[in-house]
Amino acid sequence: MAFPRTQINAYLHDAEHGNTVQIRGRALEDAAIAMFTSIPGVLTPEPNALDYAHATEIDSLFPNRPNNNGLWFTNERAFLCECKNWNVAAGAPELILFLQKMKQRNCKFGVLVSSEGITGDAAALTAANDIVAAALAEGYEIIVLDWADLVSIRSAKALVQKMQERWVRLKSYRTSV
Repeated sequence: MAFPRTQINAYLHDAEHGNTVQIRGRALEDAAIAMFTSIPGVLTPEPNALDYAHATEIDSLFPNRPNNNGLWFTNERAFLCECKNWNVAAGAPELILFLQKMKQRNCKFGVLVSSEGITGDAAALTAANDIVAAALAEGYEIIVLDWADLVSIRSAKALVQKMQERWVRLKSYRTSV
């Protein structure tokens, strides 16, 4: 699938300028879906996936068939994506909840798209960065993409490269952007 930059730009415009919090949030989710489904091997997601008890919801669950041009660095057959279009960085409580959702669904790989990134110091592993590092120690990989990433990525190849870069940073315990 070709990278739908025009469509993504329209979603990002709505994510930034939409009239309501719901419109801005949904637009960020739509931008993430358009971006991730352009990656070879990533299939159409299940949006707003509820857990078995209908207690928690995940923005998108993406089926994945890893291949050499796609998300080769993860062997996961599915990954979760959570989007936070806030004017502040996502904190430790949001990362704890995201990790819990990953555990419930037995997904070892997840992407947090947070317009303002996450809290804490990546080098010192404080705040939300500590949660990401602790999750890795348990076998769960969470990478973070922020607004600057979303607006700068111009192709599926560039998206995979950015995700790979973040994955390497994660494995090096330098979790934040």
